[in-house]
Amino acid sequence: MPISLRMPRHCFFLQLFISLLPLFSSGGNGSTFFFHKKDSDVFTRDHVKVNCSEPICIGHYREIYCEGAIMWATWYFGLQNECPGNRMRFEAEVILKNFDSSFDQQGRLYREDFRRFCKENFDDRPYLEEAQVKDWTADLEFLDRITSPKMKMFATAIHKIWPQLARRFVDDVFEHPDRYPFLAVPYTFLIPGNLVQMYYYWDTLWIVRGLLLSQMKETARGVLLNMAHVMQVRGHIPNSGNIQSVRRSQPPVFTLMVRDYYEASGDKQFLAEIIPALERELNWWRKNRTVVVHLESKNEQYIAYQYRTMANCPRPESLMLDYYFAMESSRDDLEFIWSSTNSACESGMDFSTRWFSFDDNDEEMAYTRKGIRTNEIVPVDLNVLMAANYRIMANFFREHLENPRKAKFYEFLAESVSEAIEALFRDGSGGIWFDFDLSERKLRRRFFPSNIFPLLLLDWSKGDKAKDCETVIQYLNESGSLEFKGGIPSSMERGSVERWDFPNGEPRLVHLTAISLLKCAQFNAEAYPMAKRIADGLLTTAFNGLFNPRRGMPAQLWEKYDVRRDSGVQTGH
Repeated sequence: MPISLRMPRHCFFLQLFISLLPLFSSGGNGSTFFFHKKDSDVFTRDHVKVNCSEPICIGHYREIYCEGAIMWATWYFGLQNECPGNRMRFEAEVILKNFDSSFDQQGRLYREDFRRFCKENFDDRPYLEEAQVKDWTADLEFLDRITSPKMKMFATAIHKIWPQLARRFVDDVFEHPDRYPFLAVPYTFLIPGNLVQMYYYWDTLWIVRGLLLSQMKETARGVLLNMAHVMQVRGHIPNSGNIQSVRRSQPPVFTLMVRDYYEASGDKQFLAEIIPALERELNWWRKNRTVVVHLESKNEQYIAYQYRTMANCPRPESLMLDYYFAMESSRDDLEFIWSSTNSACESGMDFSTRWFSFDDNDEEMAYTRKGIRTNEIVPVDLNVLMAANYRIMANFFREHLENPRKAKFYEFLAESVSEAIEALFRDGSGGIWFDFDLSERKLRRRFFPSNIFPLLLLDWSKGDKAKDCETVIQYLNESGSLEFKGGIPSSMERGSVERWDFPNGEPRLVHLTAISLLKCAQFNAEAYPMAKRIADGLLTTAFNGLFNPRRGMPAQLWEKYDVRRDSGVQTGH
């Protein structure tokens, strides 16, 4: 049944819904590791020979939480959910010496000795506590603008969740920061779900937007100051506050958060105070995530952005899977596979066939994680984000901070990225946009919602806007992606088992697709109804999952939904 819900410029209800999504998800080549067996009670250092040069994290945590024999022993014994704990009882050097002492004279470590080591050297204790959100109120003006009784009930229920998700780090984390594998932040933040007790970077964009819609400006301000704090400490915004993900980022949306907050608050002093952090982040992306692409057809060079982490070791949170897929790959360069795996996590889309080989001549590697090659792919949507960030910065400096020199600088950067988007990602003159393959020197012509995200730059486009909109509408109609009750799928790769592929619909991608289409509303009569239909599908299935769950299913909001239905179910992968 169609939902009677108006969709103004910011798709306010869709943003509120997305902002509160619980994340219920859950030898050769010089490297060898003997997998855990139920009857294996002895571990030796010979079991671990993994050749990688850039660790997942650096500093005193490295050999405890990120790489080395302790991590491999936990997986070998099947104790990765128990050890190491989330607080170190001693300094890292002492713990490493205690670990060495757990081996016998023949270099063997027994299961029970390892358990004893874990118990004596680590604690598992709460590192977060519930926090108050003093600006939360029950009555909101925007709820009265929702004309559907069902959707008003839905929005009201979601709004009530905010106080349940507010967290702060406990005092002990600040008093003993070297004992916890977390990057603590000083202000209250919102966890994205009750099974995910940490802040995550790009989730925070929708959290901030939801807070602003709920008229919680002070809480949103604190969340932004947390991001600025992380920038100050790390030099970039990591994937999350977990030390295991600090060497990768996520889609750069900090500037968008600040833009949204400034539009809601008009707080020019806050803008002036936080804009150095925005500049530092964008500079980090220019310095660390750019690639020069030479197009022979145009005899031109373009600077583009890609997800490309330095870390090239297996991820400690998924050690065995990363190791397995690398060893099963036909590619000899294991560091490339592990780096591409980390880069896929940096994209926020871990995992998707978007980052895999499309080589149909290699059936074993194609469309699977064994053929991951994120580092050879230049994603169109990341470049759209960077162009938008630069446009926003130019506007900040020109219209609000009275700095025309910096405004021109960011306008130049925005134009450069926009030119690269048209040159690298366009399929011919006036066609659709696709990711660019650095190795094969061609576009990756597969359906992903990101193929239409350049519409987000339409306000600044110098091209034929009506033609671009017509091209996108035709592309979506012909793609088959609009045929589903529950929204638009994250891809059309039906053989995939990854979370960011068909039949999964990801609410953040649905939202970005809808607002991309809304940019075309004044140029094409089909754009608004299409955007509304896509959003209606997601909202209907999310409503049913919360209020009318299938028999045997809990009443819940989910991270992803099966777009083939509107009954609020997950796919199981």
